[in-house]
Amino acid sequence: MDHPNTGDEEDQGAKCDPGESPCQPSLNSSLQNRRVYICDNCGKRLSSTEDIQMHSARTGHSDFKESDVPYVHPSAEEKQAEMLRLQEQIKLQKFRNEEAERRKNIEDEKHRRQQGKVLLSAKAKFQEEEMKRNAEQLRKERAEDKAYREKLRAEIARDRANRVAHQSPLLPALSTAVPQTLTTSPNSGTPSDVTECRLQIRTPTGQPLKCTFQSSDNLEVVAQFVGRNWPADSSGVSPTIVDCQEITLQTAFPSRKFCVDDFPKTLKQLGLCPSAVLMAQRRSPP
Repeated sequence: MDHPNTGDEEDQGAKCDPGESPCQPSLNSSLQNRRVYICDNCGKRLSSTEDIQMHSARTGHSDFKESDVPYVHPSAEEKQAEMLRLQEQIKLQKFRNEEAERRKNIEDEKHRRQQGKVLLSAKAKFQEEEMKRNAEQLRKERAEDKAYREKLRAEIARDRANRVAHQSPLLPALSTAVPQTLTTSPNSGTPSDVTECRLQIRTPTGQPLKCTFQSSDNLEVVAQFVGRNWPADSSGVSPTIVDCQEITLQTAFPSRKFCVDDFPKTLKQLGLCPSAVLMAQRRSPP
C-alpha cells in the first residue's frame, strides 16, 4: 500500500507550536549561547553592544570585557533588584551633587565676605590718609599765615620806628625801644598808613584763594574776585563765574559775618588790614 503523505507528516512532525514545550529547549539554548559582557568599572552584566553603548553613555564607564559565564535571563525578582540598585545609585549621585553645590555656595559666600572686608579695610585706610593729608595741609596753611602776620607786624614796627627816629633825632634810643613796644602792645591796632591788605579766602572746595588788595578797596571788590575764581565742584566741572551777590564772606576768629550792606566799606574800615582769613560760601540766588 502506498503512503503518499508520509513525508508531509514527518515535516509536520518536525515543526512545533511556539506555545508547546518541545520548542522551549531550543529558545533556552539560544539565550544561553548569547554573549555576556561585564563592565569592569561597576561589574554590571550586559547582553549586547547596544546595552554597552547605553550603559557607557549613562554612566561614563569605558572598560568592558566579554565574560565566559553563559548568559542567564534575569528573573522578575532580579530585574526588580537591579531597578532598586539603579535608583539607589541615582539618589546617591543626586545627594553628592547637592552636597558639592552646597559646599561651593559656602566657599563662594566666604570669598565674598572676605572681599568685602578687604574693600572696607582699604576704604577706611584711604579715608584715614585723606584726613591726615587735610589736617597737615590745614596746619601748614595756619603756620604760613601766622608767619606772614608776624613778618608783616615786624615790618610795620620797623617802619614806625624809623619814622619816629627821623622825626626825633634827639632820641636815638627810641629806634630800638619802639619796635618792642609796637609788637607787644595790645592796643597798637591797624596802622593808618597801611596801603595793602593780604587776604586768604577759603572756599568749600579747592585750594584757598590768596590775593593782595589795596586797603582802600571795598569788600565788593573781594566778592567779585571770589566770584571770578570760584573753584570747580567735586564732580570736576570747570570753574564758572559766580555773581558777587551770591557770595557771603565771614571771618573765623573773631566770628563776624559780612552782609551786602558791608560791600561799600573799605577793607581798612572793616578791620581786615594788614591781613586776614575769610570764609566764603555761595548762597542760592534770590
